[in-house]
Amino acid sequence: MDLTYQFIPPPPDKSKDLGWNLAVEDLLTYEENIYGSEYDSDDFELELWNGTYGYVRTGLSLRYIAYFHQYKDRGFRTFKQYCERYLKITVGYAKKLMEGAQVALNLLKAGYKQIPTCISQAAPLIKFNVVDEGGNSLLTEQWDKVLDYTSKVNKGRVTTTVVKDVLECNTGKSRITLGLDPEEWELLEERAAKAGMTKQEFLRRLLKNFDADDLSDREAPPEPPEEMEELLQTPEEILANPKASKKQKRWAADYILLVKELEIRFEDDDAEDEPENRGIP
Repeated sequence: MDLTYQFIPPPPDKSKDLGWNLAVEDLLTYEENIYGSEYDSDDFELELWNGTYGYVRTGLSLRYIAYFHQYKDRGFRTFKQYCERYLKITVGYAKKLMEGAQVALNLLKAGYKQIPTCISQAAPLIKFNVVDEGGNSLLTEQWDKVLDYTSKVNKGRVTTTVVKDVLECNTGKSRITLGLDPEEWELLEERAAKAGMTKQEFLRRLLKNFDADDLSDREAPPEPPEEMEELLQTPEEILANPKASKKQKRWAADYILLVKELEIRFEDDDAEDEPENRGIP
């Protein structure tokens, strides 16, 4: 009878909290160590730089795990399952991190001393990080335009807003100009960039802080009838209320029409971006 011991490895741990628990343990250990003698100023500065360009390390790690099928070590059949169930991110966002990391590395290898500091800045450059048949790439050309623009209007500070605005301008994408002249539109872009805001955020801030006295010569919205105060309803609800009087409904219709005439709708430039501070446990 063969009594030789045979080692049978345990099944992979699919616990969706395993990665998170490891990350938490590492953070708590780090907190304890920084107050001890194990870290000096060089270590702290390295941590700061690693944090600034953390998306590059994350993207490289994801690419390694995907390429060598390391996710199977955790018991997942596909990289998609690994991302969604274990890392709690979408596979699309993981792909963006991998491609963004390659953008940063290619810029570093090209000799740049300044590269995107987050995935939101690197993502708009991904489509330019392609080499054509002649061995040429538009990546460095487009990044030069970003750096040149920021040196003129933003004191060299690169922001996600600036990157998107510059690349949008150079890709021929149709832009909403609100009927402004080219000089006025350029001034709006410049002021928004200096404030570190998108054009939408800048305009909303202006509207919020706008002095109502400056509109004293404009037609004011119609005042609601006195009996309207008792209804405590929105104009839409008034129109749908069979008990509302003709006077009330006429006021509600006029109010809605006026709002629609004055309303300016913007396309949200950041709608497709994942949150910058979304970490990978």
